[in-house]
Amino acid sequence: MRRIWSVVLFSIFSISNLSAQTVEHQGEFWGSYISSLRVSEKWAIWNDFHWATTSFFVNRHGLTYFFDPKVSISGGYAYVVTATSFSDRLIRNEHRPWGQVVGNFWINDQISYQLRFRYDARFRQMVEGINVLDDRLFYNRLRFMATVRIPIHTINSHTNIQLRIMDEILYNAGGKIHNGIDQNRLYILPTFTYRNLSVLAGYHWRVIPQTNNTVFRHGLTFWLIHNMDFRKRED
Repeated sequence: MRRIWSVVLFSIFSISNLSAQTVEHQGEFWGSYISSLRVSEKWAIWNDFHWATTSFFVNRHGLTYFFDPKVSISGGYAYVVTATSFSDRLIRNEHRPWGQVVGNFWINDQISYQLRFRYDARFRQMVEGINVLDDRLFYNRLRFMATVRIPIHTINSHTNIQLRIMDEILYNAGGKIHNGIDQNRLYILPTFTYRNLSVLAGYHWRVIPQTNNTVFRHGLTFWLIHNMDFRKRED
């Protein structure tokens, strides 16, 4: 548990100090729908949609393979539209093949945590001045996320309330990339779960280092996570 908190705190403070000249605060709303459709013991269909005002829209799909209940891999394709440095409108599109490995573990008989590594292959439209070009820039992005789930209250066998604390570091790599750390994302999300649907509503903070300043984007997060099971069951 101490190691997880050490990683979270180190990532936040180290990134926030990368650009010491000026800090700009911006508010935003981040909404999302994330679903997993379990079609067999080993396979599920992944779908998720994210929209952050004046920042991005993500439409991501793929397949998940479960090695066992604790470890899975996923991969697929995402279509993304983002804002630019000169406009808050979502006008820069991107093709993004992706893959990830997820591990689920227990700290004790109540508190669990999840570790996720995700890879994004980013094919983004290039920007020249205030123009978005048809030509594309390719680079890699590596993403490391830790999530801690803390139970708050159990209402009955299929309804509960918990607290999720999540921290993700995003790192760029490629021949034309010079900024390295792309951003850090911290989420504090009270979660209400009823059967296969979880509602996460809380606060997020994104630290985005830039050339001459650091941008803090923070605000309300509202996510729906839907886990559906279409496996055939014996009578």
